[in-house]
Amino acid sequence: HQDSVVAISSFGVKLGSVVKNWKRRWLILHNNGILYYYRNKSNFGETPPAGVLDIRRDCVKLLSQEEGRTLAKWPGASEASLGMVLRLKTGRLYCVYFESQEL
Repeated sequence: HQDSVVAISSFGVKLGSVVKNWKRRWLILHNNGILYYYRNKSNFGETPPAGVLDIRRDCVKLLSQEEGRTLAKWPGASEASLGMVLRLKTGRLYCVYFESQEL
């Protein structure tokens, strides 16, 4: 997306949609609401992303931090303040948190 700027790029984890475990991914969130994730940082720019989420198009609700902590059960010592729990139009909860806030 040519008009977008990277807001955050960081390793992080997302909750799998089929197998409900936390998967470490290289995450890139653009200021236009598009989240790309790669299986690892070395794949960035060399292969298509493992997944893409258009938050503006697909999300119907950003859950509060309290709701997120309860529903997402953040792994380990994660910083919930860097996490997002989104309710998508499909009804799925999309859970992701960033390990840091690199630009």
